[in-house]
Amino acid sequence: MKTYRLYLNPPHKQTVLDRRWEHLFKNIDRMYQEVRVLTAGLDFYQPEAKHPLPYATLDGKKKSFENIYKLVMVQTGKAEDEYIPKEE
Repeated sequence: MKTYRLYLNPPHKQTVLDRRWEHLFKNIDRMYQEVRVLTAGLDFYQPEAKHPLPYATLDGKKKSFENIYKLVMVQTGKAEDEYIPKEE
């Protein structure tokens, strides 16, 4: 079982990048994966974040947006083409 975790900024500091990550995580099949979305200030203290927010981990290892997108959308056939949006 794979474990996906998404760490987001506090609600009042969220940007389009937070929303982009959140939308991507909604497309993960939750039948055989553990998926958690954690928000700073609600689920963890922001100083506890190991990397600049927002970021995601897969089985405890930090992954880029492009990498998670490829795993979730391209390899499962949810995306029609090989285009992978760049995180800015």
